[in-house]
Amino acid sequence: MDISGYGSSGPYADKRAYDMLVQCEAGLVSVTGTPGQPVKAGIPAADIAAAMYAFSGALAALVRRGTTGRGGPVEVSMLEALAEWMGHPLHHAMHGGEPPARTGLAHAVIAPYDAYATADGGRVLLSVQNDREWRRLAEQVIGQPELGSDPAYATNAARVANRERTDELVAGRSAHWTPTRRWPGWSGRASPAHASGTCTSWRSTRNWRPGSGGVRWVRRSGR
Repeated sequence: MDISGYGSSGPYADKRAYDMLVQCEAGLVSVTGTPGQPVKAGIPAADIAAAMYAFSGALAALVRRGTTGRGGPVEVSMLEALAEWMGHPLHHAMHGGEPPARTGLAHAVIAPYDAYATADGGRVLLSVQNDREWRRLAEQVIGQPELGSDPAYATNAARVANRERTDELVAGRSAHWTPTRRWPGWSGRASPAHASGTCTSWRSTRNWRPGSGGVRWVRRSGR
């Protein structure tokens, strides 16, 4: 297993590779942050990407050895690993004519998709991924079902074009929201909203199982 910053050959083979530098060179910093300030990811994304590909590469080599009798060397570079994770903004830049803008917690091509202030001084994160969810939001949360078919908001493309007004409609409702006064009819598994958490608050969620490490071995009945 050979893990390096830029690979074992080429002009950068001997160049120092730190996580932040690789985030910059892979373009992650260019799409992260606000319009006025690019930022690095809050976690060592390049380090983690390389480690994940090293892990999957080692597993692939073991599978190969088990089926062919031959293993093989595995080479992973931080730059190439993180570049693989840049697929969405790369696609946007190559086929959309320009790279996606830095938009903070908002999304360059989806609306509404942002953090909205709540009555208790917190924020709620809302991510409406399709027009069906928008119609539910308009009816059950904003209280204006006609927005679901209004040409200015009915499609994601229209909402992105009218992002400022779309955000105002959502923020007008979220301003009345608190953890104990949730939006009526907007909860459960169909809800694309969540209160803003911290780097430790996830430990109190019912979906977290201590010691799982992100992987769970599941025993199914009859097997």
